[in-house]
Amino acid sequence: MKKKHYKSTDRNKSIPRYPSKTAVLYIRVSSDQQVGNFSIRTQLKTCRNYARREKLKIVGEFVEEGESAKDAERTELSNLLNFITRNKGNVDYVIVYKFDRWTRTQASFYSLKAVLIKNYTNLISATENTDDSPTGRFLEGIFSLVAQLDNEIKAQRTRDCMMTKALDGWYPHQPPYGYKNNKDTKRVEKDPIYFDNIKTIAYKFIEGEKCYKLAKYLNDQGLRTRGGDKRKPRIFTAKDVSGIIMRYSKFWAGKYDWGKERNIKGKHPTMISWEDHLLIQERFNKKEVSTGKPKQNFILNFSIRYKVGFLCCAECGERMKSCRSEGNGGFYHLYYCNNPKCSAKKKSIQRHELEGLLENLLEKITPTQRYIDMFKKITVEGWNNQQQEIEEKQKRAKKYKESLLIEKRETIAMRRREELELEDFKIEMERIKNELIVTKKVIEENQIDINELEALLEQAELFLSNIKPLYLGFNTKHKREFITIIFPEGIKYADGVLRTNKKSYLFEYLETIQKGEFEYVTPLGIEPRLQD
Repeated sequence: MKKKHYKSTDRNKSIPRYPSKTAVLYIRVSSDQQVGNFSIRTQLKTCRNYARREKLKIVGEFVEEGESAKDAERTELSNLLNFITRNKGNVDYVIVYKFDRWTRTQASFYSLKAVLIKNYTNLISATENTDDSPTGRFLEGIFSLVAQLDNEIKAQRTRDCMMTKALDGWYPHQPPYGYKNNKDTKRVEKDPIYFDNIKTIAYKFIEGEKCYKLAKYLNDQGLRTRGGDKRKPRIFTAKDVSGIIMRYSKFWAGKYDWGKERNIKGKHPTMISWEDHLLIQERFNKKEVSTGKPKQNFILNFSIRYKVGFLCCAECGERMKSCRSEGNGGFYHLYYCNNPKCSAKKKSIQRHELEGLLENLLEKITPTQRYIDMFKKITVEGWNNQQQEIEEKQKRAKKYKESLLIEKRETIAMRRREELELEDFKIEMERIKNELIVTKKVIEENQIDINELEALLEQAELFLSNIKPLYLGFNTKHKREFITIIFPEGIKYADGVLRTNKKSYLFEYLETIQKGEFEYVTPLGIEPRLQD
């Protein structure tokens, strides 16, 4: 078990309703290397100072050590949500250093925030200026979008590097059974534990041996699966062996696929010949195709968080189910409410009808070019105001840094004159060092360049102008992600009508613009254009 360096609050702790506003801190670093440096200490100090400045009572601290924001199943995040749910109404705020510490995807950002709102808790960034106004919620959405963009750019760079390595002949991922990555050379080599035994079952498979016997052979040799993805090693099954041989025989023969590239010649040692690989695949191709009922990839019927269904019945709130019903003329794919006490008159609807309703809904919420242009203008004005605030804050930080450097020199001089005890000197130097780190963070705070902002707004315009076409062009997985971003709390259906709980802040913000309720910029010059 990984050793914890920071103690977090007990998730089962109960707290009273204090007269003052309360807050819990959520601190996260994404790698083990960051645990030992100043990142956690800096985040803690900044969040504590923010709480002190805003006169908030800290009732809990949750420190996530080395867990990625891409994973919503984080240990301390789960503990924090349990703590807030247990103390519903008694925790006013969750404070994070930056919104990207909370999560790095917008869909996850809003789904997790919905849990906080349900328990009367708000999310605050100690370093990013937002509030609970329409403008603040919009800027909050922009921050979460920027975090997602930054994460995706880093992921793209990583993929590019991995592709370069793959094309060079060195497999850039965890190699299949029979091989391992050398930690020193970063190259794929034979695995002394598995190589010979995997080679044996490969040739036995070519000779016609059944997979369950091959699994028994591996288990008799004392071998177990390698585990991974939070699974523990276990004995091999026939299904394991079948999947391993079918997927990895090409790799064993010295070639592999990566991305869109096929049959890349690897530099790793081969286990079987290319002819042997073809014989293996030929045997799989001759196997009888399963006659079982095919699984249907229903687009809307899925869970987005905590086993809450995305598609629910508007009358009773129960998650709607999907089924494949046989009737006159063939099979029908249906969504239906399974609650016998539900008052809805029409409890089922065919899949294509409901998805047609969704497409009409996406077309209905698509804003006109007039409001998209207004949205872009307002965003740029908001960026200009925020830019001025950041520049002022950085000017103050630079002045403070100069005073800290003077104080540092004076402290060193006092120690040399023996006017300061060694222990006091160490304490002072540590304090100055920590203050300099925090100040440096403020000075080097990443800002969105105007060119980057314009590029983001162009992407936003492309998205907002083509909501329905984009949706129709995605595969099933991306359709799910797409509509989750737009409707973070799901969709409701009853009696032939599709309803939404709540749209994402971006679309709510656009609605305020269209209604003429936006309060961020001076109405002069804009107000006449809001009139229909």
